[in-house]
Amino acid sequence: MFTFQMSLKYILSLDVGTTSVKTVVIKHLEDKNDYEIVTSFSQNTDANVKNLDNVLYSEQDVTKIVKTVDICIAKISKDLDPAILSSIDAITLCGQMHGCLLWRESDGDSSGFNWNHSSSNLITWQDSRCDYDFLKSLPLSSSSATTLSSGFGCASLLWLLKNCPDVIAHNSCCGTIADYIVFTLCGLQKPVMSTHNAASWGYFNVALKSWDFKTLQKLQFPVEILPDVVPPATIVGKLKSSWHGIHQSANVYVALGDLQCSVLSCQPGADEAVINLSTSAQISKVVAHPSVFQLNNSDPYLPPSVITLPYFGSKFIKTSASLNGGSVFASFVEMLLVWTRKFAPETTRDEIYREIFKDCGEDFSSSRLQIDPSINGERHDPSKRGTITNISQSDLQFGVLFTHLAKGILENLREMFQDSTYSHIWACGGVFKRNVLFREELASVFQQKTVSFERNCDAAYGAALSMFQEESTSS
Repeated sequence: MFTFQMSLKYILSLDVGTTSVKTVVIKHLEDKNDYEIVTSFSQNTDANVKNLDNVLYSEQDVTKIVKTVDICIAKISKDLDPAILSSIDAITLCGQMHGCLLWRESDGDSSGFNWNHSSSNLITWQDSRCDYDFLKSLPLSSSSATTLSSGFGCASLLWLLKNCPDVIAHNSCCGTIADYIVFTLCGLQKPVMSTHNAASWGYFNVALKSWDFKTLQKLQFPVEILPDVVPPATIVGKLKSSWHGIHQSANVYVALGDLQCSVLSCQPGADEAVINLSTSAQISKVVAHPSVFQLNNSDPYLPPSVITLPYFGSKFIKTSASLNGGSVFASFVEMLLVWTRKFAPETTRDEIYREIFKDCGEDFSSSRLQIDPSINGERHDPSKRGTITNISQSDLQFGVLFTHLAKGILENLREMFQDSTYSHIWACGGVFKRNVLFREELASVFQQKTVSFERNCDAAYGAALSMFQEESTSS
């Protein structure tokens, strides 16, 4: 059960994801010690930067993301009664955890939000510029919960320090995209980051809740640009100006990890796991503080397939995070769309999906087709690639191929986790909501586990619930 802070009435929450921004407003029902969703809205960001110098780079336009956030707030402000808007007294955010951007605070209108900071692009968690040789050139951190991987904040920053030092020198702040939004909403002088996001960047001592300054300084990294780190549910400031009807004195909380918030939204029990399937895929279980953090015994410069990250309070989550989630299914659809347009130029993406879903519900269990979806590799095995095996004449049809692709994505996640000490699975994430194939295959792949889809399981909702999870503090 959550411990409710009785003073809270309405909470606005934002999830700044890889492909979209979602906002939700929840109401605290004091008489029932419960909560309800008042309204929600989501919008794609279309922020991916195209035509980059290297195909390994994955960057997003910060201006487009910020604009999408403002569109979402403007939309819900039109849907809500002004009295409700003025009663919102807490704003929470979560978002993609590993990505980073740099910015320099600029002078602006002191009476409003200053979105005119000179900033870099957002280097996302999907970025692959940090190859194995570069990562192996960096010292290992014995105190860090996670080994560095490409796309992790500290890895990206150290790559910039070596290859584009002017980018580092030109800026005075860094953080996740959600940290940047919190920084601007509050008009902060220095960014603040939660332990969720700091642990996911690497070179962070979870026990001490501090960056591994000693190792970073050996690398001549300017540690003064790193954010201050605080626990979840910490109030970092107040809204600097009214925001589409939300009053200026609303408390703004430190941005959280979208993974932890997705798990929290499902409120899992001790013998329950959570599978989150969106652009990537994760399977997680809430555990006690580990006595040691697991290492990759075959190669200490690569992370293990299962890592342990800070959760809420004194709890942690054990998780396997696959790079091959919904984006793989979308890539196959895109490939099919390109092929089809060679012969039928007017074909739409929606038409492709409709054809795929026509065969939903059919029994393809007699097929021996196997698809390993790992076209993006995995952090614990970057050289891993996808395969299609045991394909026969009868398998050459939409239904069989895409059903087994969905099955392969879930099987890959199960094999990474290597833990079956749970009896129930909560399924969350946009892919489960939109794609019936994954809903059908989940029960098949995780046999002898019960599965639920009916809870309001998503990161934005979980970020709002975090206000009831533990006592708030002020940074």
